[in-house]
Amino acid sequence: MFRSVFALFGFLAFMPFIIEAATIGFVSSSGVWFSADPPFSGVAVKTYSVVLNNEYKQLTATIAFADNGQEFGRTTIVVPQEEARQIQVIWTPTYGKHTIAAKFVSAFVIDSSGNTKQLSQSEMDSFAPPISQSIDIDNDSDKDGIGDHTEISTYGTAPLKADTDDDGLNDYDEIFKYKTDPKKANTDGDGMNDGDEVRAGRNPLVQDDPPPPPAPCCSRKRKTATATGSAETNSTNTNSITNSTEPTTKNCSRICCKEKSSSCEPSQTNHG
Repeated sequence: MFRSVFALFGFLAFMPFIIEAATIGFVSSSGVWFSADPPFSGVAVKTYSVVLNNEYKQLTATIAFADNGQEFGRTTIVVPQEEARQIQVIWTPTYGKHTIAAKFVSAFVIDSSGNTKQLSQSEMDSFAPPISQSIDIDNDSDKDGIGDHTEISTYGTAPLKADTDDDGLNDYDEIFKYKTDPKKANTDGDGMNDGDEVRAGRNPLVQDDPPPPPAPCCSRKRKTATATGSAETNSTNTNSITNSTEPTTKNCSRICCKEKSSSCEPSQTNHG
């Protein structure tokens, strides 16, 4: 019985350290993620994770990142009590399957009494187990933001051509931004290709979408006779001549159109 009591006392004395140490490590729900989604072969990305410290007064840790077991970067952080810190390193992936892992390679903790302790590798692996993320890396040969394999197998687009249908919109924008058909230059069949519709402010998915209102034609000052004299006169009789600015949207002069708006229609003069 004495042995049992002694063993229980020893376990209770050691248990606070177990609980305390178990509250440092990676935030498992965050895992490992990348600055690009998805990353592509040959394009450097930032690789992230999050480290927390819920109990110790301070945690100073060095974390190493590895690709299929081969380390490619490490970083050291200081995490105050009850806080978390995001960490990052740079990774340039290659084509194929990868497992990206992050693990503690050194850790120093300061307890509430100000004592500093270095954790052993076995302690770190136990209290802060490594985390990993598996990912397939594809090429993006045409740099349109979609992997070659995905272009072929999912969308049927050309992996070597960023704008498969030559409508002025790259395949990524057509699929994810405008929801148009990347293999059909005129998705809605209205006679105007998708890129022209987008640039004109039209909806490339609606066939009867009205065009945007035309740009306003120029306005020009015109002297108008109010009593005597004729229009466009230079008479000095200021009582009979007024200056007015009239919109000329429907009847622009050629000069007005040339100087102000190419969308104006030239004046139509009735000579009959």
